[in-house]
Amino acid sequence: MITVTAVKVTLYEKEQVRGYVTLTIDDSFVVRGIKIIEGSDGRLFTAMPSRKRSDGSFQDLAHPACREARQRIETAVQAEYNKQAGARQLARRWEFVPRDAHLPSSQTALLPGGESARYRVGE
Repeated sequence: MITVTAVKVTLYEKEQVRGYVTLTIDDSFVVRGIKIIEGSDGRLFTAMPSRKRSDGSFQDLAHPACREARQRIETAVQAEYNKQAGARQLARRWEFVPRDAHLPSSQTALLPGGESARYRVGE
């Protein structure tokens, strides 16, 4: 299984984007362009790097191939975001929501391409 060995979060406050992430896996593979997005309901989620297709839809350029890898990546991103945002008193507590969980639409956000977000912010 993968090990996230470094996470760099750059806080950003423009439109829905709250931060950009550079992630290093196993000290040997770097992924740039991960975004921390605030959904229309104010909840945060991570979005993998993607490109816009000619038909207007989005396609991920890189993404975890299994749930465990996704959880490790998202947990590391959340922890570093909360650390950085806490310094600015913007910390938000994240709670993992499994992909197959059924949440009211007020508790989900749509990713590019129509996929539901997998995180909600705890109270």
